[in-house]
Amino acid sequence: TPIEIMESLRVCYGANVPLEIHGSPGMGKTSFPRQVAREDGLECRVLVLSHYDRVDFSLPYIDNNCTEKVVRFAASEIFPTSGKGLLVLDEISAAPREIQPICYRLIEERQLGERKLPDEWLPVATSNLSTDKAIVNKQSSALSNRMLHIYGVLDLDDWIKWANQNGIDQRIVAFTRFRPTLFYDGFNPSNTVNLTPRTLEK
Repeated sequence: TPIEIMESLRVCYGANVPLEIHGSPGMGKTSFPRQVAREDGLECRVLVLSHYDRVDFSLPYIDNNCTEKVVRFAASEIFPTSGKGLLVLDEISAAPREIQPICYRLIEERQLGERKLPDEWLPVATSNLSTDKAIVNKQSSALSNRMLHIYGVLDLDDWIKWANQNGIDQRIVAFTRFRPTLFYDGFNPSNTVNLTPRTLEK
């Protein structure tokens, strides 16, 4: 459930264990780390991996400070260099396959090019489910093996508790109590629009 996912995020952050949150579109996979960061005084930086190319992560440059010219690789400004927080690798399941090897080192060694991820930053990936007909590319076993995996399940009582804490219109909350089957019917990929926590929040 959402509350359990956020509790797991806190445990993984404390233990420095990267994790991947799997779930249907609209269930709030990206909002979980944002809320944990907000409540715990952390920064949260979201990289929507499907929006990036390989060259966006590590750019070559010539280091003229050496006795001989050396090509080095500079991490992009999207990469955190200080502080502490959660680095969300959003839509990792929809990222181009050439991005996956970059994520190997980022998740395992906390390094991108020659730049090291600060010690108090934790990579957190999010993925949609292929059964929901979302854009999902095959994830390599080498990438999957580097993370703890959590599968999100919707729970109406949990959502109502979250809604009451986050100022969601009480008419929306009352509607979910009145028609709970709409909330629990799950994500139907054949529908143009589904009732999800994201649509209720909007």
